[in-house]
Amino acid sequence: MVTEKTLEQIFSEKLAAAQKRDKPVVKDRKDVFSGERLNLVRESSDYTKYLNELAIRAAKDKKSSQPTIQEFIPENITEAIPDEISESAQPPIQKTSDADNHESLNEIIVYQQIINSLRAELAEYKSKLDSIQPEIIQYEQAINSLKSELVEYKHRQPQGVTNEIPHYLQMINSLRTELAEYKNKMELMASERNQQSNVDLLRADLREHENRSSPTLPHEIWEEDDISSLRAEISRLKRNLDLMILK
Repeated sequence: MVTEKTLEQIFSEKLAAAQKRDKPVVKDRKDVFSGERLNLVRESSDYTKYLNELAIRAAKDKKSSQPTIQEFIPENITEAIPDEISESAQPPIQKTSDADNHESLNEIIVYQQIINSLRAELAEYKSKLDSIQPEIIQYEQAINSLKSELVEYKHRQPQGVTNEIPHYLQMINSLRTELAEYKNKMELMASERNQQSNVDLLRADLREHENRSSPTLPHEIWEEDDISSLRAEISRLKRNLDLMILK
């Protein structure tokens, strides 16, 4: 026959199992506090009902396991069962109530500590806000003054200034065009100078050649082809130079 556990053993096992379970992290919100409190009340009520059922069942099992002639008397049965129920059920219920009250008291203390810490933090934030309030007011005043100055400048600005802007843009564009023309002329003049320097070099070479050839050879020995080619080259360069100057 299986031995029936006593109410103290059952309650101690239930309490140990409940303590081994991970407790939820305590949060600092009001809805979490109320939810945890409701869960505790429900668990306490469930434990109380369960213990009462166990007490009644234990009393019935005890009565059936010890049948005596005296217990079969109706008066004895009616007197024995309530006494056994009261003797076996009342101490665990009292222990459960004390444990629940102790746990609730601990949680209330924790919640009160959290509330106090939050109040202290809120007071700290309020003090910081009060300390920077003058600076905030100063910044707001500076912003408002700048806004008013901007509005005043917009109203004070003459209308003719905005009308003159297209005229200035046209002048800028015309000056840019004129500057581009001057740049082109400067480039042409630079190329003309280079050609003039080439002509001067050819003339110098021709003079040097004439100076070298005059003492040693008579003029009749010169070849007519070389002289004609040099003259044609010189005339071509002169024409190019005249065309560049006219441009």
